Amino acid sequence: MKCLFVTDSTCDVKFVWTDVEFGNHLRGRRRSSNTLLEPDSLDSLSLDAVVYQMFAPIITSFYVMKEIHCDSYSSIHAEGGWILVFHLFGELLLFAAGGEGKHSEEELNHDAWVLRKLLQLQFGLVWQDWRLLKPTALDTRRATWAALQSLLTSYVELRSTDQTFLVEAVQRLDHPRTSETTLHWLESAVHRVRLKMKKETEQVVHAFILVGTKLLAFYSSHNACRIFPSDLLLLILIAHDVSPSPREQEDEIDPKQQYAVSSKLTCGDGSHTLWQQAKSTFLSKEMFPSNSLHIQNDKGIDHLSGSDLDIWGVAESSPSPHSQTTSSEEDYELAMETVPDRDSTENPDLLPASGTTSDIPDPSVTPFVFGKEARRKMQGYASVAIGVLPPETRHHKQVFLETAGKEGYCSSTPHNVYCYKVFEGIALLLLTRQSHSQFAISVHQLLNYFAHLEENLASGAVMTRAIKLGDIERKIEQLAHFGKLNSVQKELKRSWKQLKKKLAKNISVEDRKDLTQACKHIQTLLCRTFQDMYLTGATCGHLDDVLQSTVLIPVQNNLHDFKDFLLVKSTRNVTLVTYQEEFPGLAHFLYVDRAAGQLITPSLNTSVVSELADGPLASSIQNKVWWFVKTTGIFLARGCGTMTMKDDDCVFSYFLWFEDESGHKLFQPDLEELKAEDPPIGVLVRDYYQHVMRRYSKRAKVYVKCYELFAIHFATVPLKVVVEQCQNLAQKLWDPPSLPLL
Repeated sequence: MKCLFVTDSTCDVKFVWTDVEFGNHLRGRRRSSNTLLEPDSLDSLSLDAVVYQMFAPIITSFYVMKEIHCDSYSSIHAEGGWILVFHLFGELLLFAAGGEGKHSEEELNHDAWVLRKLLQLQFGLVWQDWRLLKPTALDTRRATWAALQSLLTSYVELRSTDQTFLVEAVQRLDHPRTSETTLHWLESAVHRVRLKMKKETEQVVHAFILVGTKLLAFYSSHNACRIFPSDLLLLILIAHDVSPSPREQEDEIDPKQQYAVSSKLTCGDGSHTLWQQAKSTFLSKEMFPSNSLHIQNDKGIDHLSGSDLDIWGVAESSPSPHSQTTSSEEDYELAMETVPDRDSTENPDLLPASGTTSDIPDPSVTPFVFGKEARRKMQGYASVAIGVLPPETRHHKQVFLETAGKEGYCSSTPHNVYCYKVFEGIALLLLTRQSHSQFAISVHQLLNYFAHLEENLASGAVMTRAIKLGDIERKIEQLAHFGKLNSVQKELKRSWKQLKKKLAKNISVEDRKDLTQACKHIQTLLCRTFQDMYLTGATCGHLDDVLQSTVLIPVQNNLHDFKDFLLVKSTRNVTLVTYQEEFPGLAHFLYVDRAAGQLITPSLNTSVVSELADGPLASSIQNKVWWFVKTTGIFLARGCGTMTMKDDDCVFSYFLWFEDESGHKLFQPDLEELKAEDPPIGVLVRDYYQHVMRRYSKRAKVYVKCYELFAIHFATVPLKVVVEQCQNLAQKLWDPPSLPLL
């Protein structure tokens, strides 16, 4: 039961989000206080009054303590398992509440920071202006709230179910052949878009395809700035709203066969645990024949035949080095063999009983150079099956992302994102940069300068930073002459001229107060200028038709024959059976390259039969993985870079290390302990790892890379073997199969 909302010193609720359980709780309170109110009328806008009644006394006490003691509490633990978390940003207070002991303080703290990041994604540099979050027009407010609430709901869902958002690193679809081919398709399509569109409007800078939350292909234009890992995660979050991750698609199991396997797994008196069964599964490989599996308990040994192994999702024999590409090359070839010939049937979705696949394009071939006959068939199919997408399958909006290039760094550069649902579970995203986005960089740099100047003036510090009056003058002139010279821009020029004259004189104590107020006024004018440029009458979507015809339809044509394979592959991207022979006793691992923001980890499928079995065992492993990662974040915030824990079932090992560009390990620096007001460990709200790498690189004067390894072994594996396996596993994963780079 969780709630997030934004308020201020007046306790007025500017925005509110609740999960289903907390929403029902609030609606129950609303109905009990007003019996004449119909339940159907209780939308999200009507809940702000209930939230106000419920939390107004606590919010008031927060501001009273801050006014009296110049400080206030950051969290409250109350009866009934309630935890309240507060974060004050300027005039806005971000509040997170969790009840019934289901949420930890660290989780609520992280959710509050994620809400701040989403506000910045939508409103850019002026995200602290509550009037944008709660406009007076109800229809506009409802649309604004709905967009934020949908993103928060998707994030909470993915954070609790998807390993990508658990460790905040992107997974690549582990099939280089398809990824490289799709990358060529994107490059060709984006090149044609550039020929059609005018440079003075928008430019496509990034294009990528997602299967679920996994990255199939990513293309960046030559003039594009690097996309930050946090922004890539946010774009995946947006895509999840348009095209949710597919359900775990596996071969259907006959209920009788599944029951037979379940009965074999609960042989004897049923006193043995599932963990004992799994330990026996992993550790008995060397003791028993490879074509059978033995589950041992106190009463004896139960035997599973080869056919039962297929049902259970375990390979009949130990994987050899040549057969470790489970569900990749072999699955790909199998999928290609079953591709229908469109001339042999009127319905392209039906598989023929027999036929040839000579006309089916091979994804390894360079795109758009297929034979004339194949191209004719694809174009003919597109004209019948693919038309204008319905509104619910496409989405375009303006977002503000981080950029760092020749023009400088900016935390909120305006972009337009176009998201299309290619097929169920497959999404295409195109990111365009607006032609006048460079003015946002100027506003960002000016805001930083005047904030620094205000801080020095208020503290009485010596002005050690060189004042580049010419550079500031040039940037303000650019802003003043952007579009029409309105009253805000005129006031900005006038205020800057007055401040410049005062800075040229000797600054007394009384002058410092006036100059501090002048700096605040200029910052306010800069924020209003940013709002006028990008948030007043902002439009996005005029490239929709061009992108659909030029990019989307060719991508649909090319991926149509492989969509089922990609969906299955996304649920079994990397399988643990690949590593069972070399690392016996390994239950799960997560390997993260923090320099590239990429994750390699076995898939966790809990709703279907897999190598983790089904039901409680797979769910138990997943719960342990989530607990382990969250616990590691707590210790990492305290400066611990290596740790080992053990419970009755598993040994948990975590390693954080640094390397140079050549792969030589570097001495691990002392990790600083985070303060209570610092952002939590992670990438989405603030890239903690990039911060550590930059600090280490400056001190060591070399380019530093950072890696993480989370490993879970069964408790029967000795600790010495666990450490040795972790070292070998990190070495094995350090140089994965070649994948297209970002």
